[in-house]
Amino acid sequence: MSPVKEWDKMNLTCNVMRSNPQPHTYTWYKNERVVDGQQQKYYAVQEVRPEHSGVYTCAATNSAGIGKSEPLQIEVQYKPRKARISTSGSLSVKVDKPLKLSCDTSANPAPTIYSWYRYRYNENKQIDSFQWKSKMSHENSLILERVQRADEACYMCNATNSIDVGENSDYVCIQVLYPPTKPTLSMPAEVTEGQTITITCTVESFPTSVLTLFRTSTSNSEPLVLTPKTLRHTFNVTSADAGLYSCDAENNQGSQKSQERMLVVKYIPKVTVQASPDLVVTENSSLTLQCIAQSHPSVTSSTWMKMTDGKDEIIRKTQGLRVFTIKSVSRSDGGQYRCEASNDIGTGQSEQAEVKVKYAPKHTNIMIAEEKEERNGRRSVMLHCISHSYPEVRNYSWYQRMKDKHEDKRVSLSQNYTVYSDQPGVYYCIANNEIGEKSSDSVDLFNRDLINALKLFFLCLIILLIIFAIVLAYRCRRKKSIHQATMNTQPMFGFEGWWNGTTRQNLMNETILAEPSRSRDDLLPEQPCHPKAQRRQSHPDSTPASNISTVYYTVALPPGQAPAAQKPTRPQGGHTQEDSLNYASLHFWNQPKNKHVKTEEDAVYAKVSKPLKTNELQDYENVRITHATKPPNPLDDDTDTDSDTSEDEVALNYSQVTFTAKPGHQREDTDSSTSDDDEIQYSAVKV
Repeated sequence: MSPVKEWDKMNLTCNVMRSNPQPHTYTWYKNERVVDGQQQKYYAVQEVRPEHSGVYTCAATNSAGIGKSEPLQIEVQYKPRKARISTSGSLSVKVDKPLKLSCDTSANPAPTIYSWYRYRYNENKQIDSFQWKSKMSHENSLILERVQRADEACYMCNATNSIDVGENSDYVCIQVLYPPTKPTLSMPAEVTEGQTITITCTVESFPTSVLTLFRTSTSNSEPLVLTPKTLRHTFNVTSADAGLYSCDAENNQGSQKSQERMLVVKYIPKVTVQASPDLVVTENSSLTLQCIAQSHPSVTSSTWMKMTDGKDEIIRKTQGLRVFTIKSVSRSDGGQYRCEASNDIGTGQSEQAEVKVKYAPKHTNIMIAEEKEERNGRRSVMLHCISHSYPEVRNYSWYQRMKDKHEDKRVSLSQNYTVYSDQPGVYYCIANNEIGEKSSDSVDLFNRDLINALKLFFLCLIILLIIFAIVLAYRCRRKKSIHQATMNTQPMFGFEGWWNGTTRQNLMNETILAEPSRSRDDLLPEQPCHPKAQRRQSHPDSTPASNISTVYYTVALPPGQAPAAQKPTRPQGGHTQEDSLNYASLHFWNQPKNKHVKTEEDAVYAKVSKPLKTNELQDYENVRITHATKPPNPLDDDTDTDSDTSEDEVALNYSQVTFTAKPGHQREDTDSSTSDDDEIQYSAVKV
């Protein structure tokens, strides 16, 4: 065997020891195959390659035959080449499992050293320039006893022999199979309803994991999104999104769950109204309306409102959430109710809750249509029964009142009923529903007794009115005659207050200046019963108007002192029609003249009438004059008006004067009446 190094020059010669004649053809064989194109005695190779190794022979041919040489073994020595990595199994290996890598190469002589290189991927999945070189070994295998995630990389090998270092193998990348790591959940802790947020879940695993985002609320736990490897969930937050969130990662190697995170959503109250026992209640029963609100933060105040005339009217406002209770429901409590609840975020309101009150029929009335004339001569009236109730009236019943029977007769079960003139009587209707019933007032139709009674009543009323008019006219004429007789008499009288038993106070003497009396017609010229009454003029009075005070006295004439011929018959405790009213003007000079004196006269009133008979006569007089330090001389007109600016006050005075009428002042009545003529007169009295 002849060794030859790669890239050296190799020359082979075919020597013939003897031949006759000489060979004329040469043939070269390699591994018993003819080498094409080589028919010369010499065979030359300029650069030996490993493929030139083999067993060479040559053959010489002449006219006598062919002769072959002995075989020659040519061995080409070269460095390792065609290196490659092989594994005992799959390139995907589970974590903690063993892995064997073998570096296969071609070399002559055999490699003595093997080298291993590892390349890691960077974040962009490109091979990093960093190389890890293992220790050189004489074995062509790399064994990983327990594969870890750090062993996941790409590997390369080469071999070295006595010739040189061989070529590098191609990269072989192994994948480490491992379950998901603990997912990382990124999200805000507190948001306001309406904001947009993003929840991110990140995990490492191989193969890629399926990620599931869970929201756990008080009611249920439901998955939201399924996304591989990296989960990004972006949404507008509502109150329903509040709760605990977690992320689950799962692949064929295992699963892992993240730590729960709480999402707090602040939102205005979500309000509903709950009725107990129900929104439809019976009259006089109790009703409770509860305002239920879900919110964060909690409710600070609530307001109950009722729809009135198309507008919400506040009926109660409280702190926190409160119930609205009606102990005894009435018809007016029906309607639409609404609750508003407020917190720091805002105010929310419920939908309208309509409360319906069931009640028995009320205000049952009968509407009477216009009377009609039938073809057969009868008359008819249609009656219509109406009533208010909830639920609506179920049926109407018409009854006729029976006088001689204990029970009334039911005549119809409809809402309308027609009564004919040949069916006179008293009718009424009854309306009922599931709650109760109500009867209407009765109506009397075609009742001849009632018609006759009404005719008699109106006839009597007209007669009474005629009689009253006659009496009134007669009385007016009689009073006119009395006043005409009275106006011709001018009584002069004086009076003096005196003590009445033990009850009299402060006896006063009053100087009276009498003047002709004036009748009531003189002071009140417009009298309906005396159109032609004479007017009497009073004496001119020099007293200023500011010094005049009017005092009314009660003047009673004892019946025993009047002439018998002039005493008319009078009712007990009353007055006769011949009573006459006269007015007197009283002047008091005890009021000092003053620039600031009142210009208006103080009116004092008294009742003038004839008293009943008593055992003794009583007179009352109470005259109080304020600011009068010294009684003035009634005849002195030179009182200094500048000395005193205060006003005198004359209080109300009541006097009863009893006197016997003088014959000279009496006038007989034109109708020769035998009764006394009481005259009430007003006189000007100056004090």
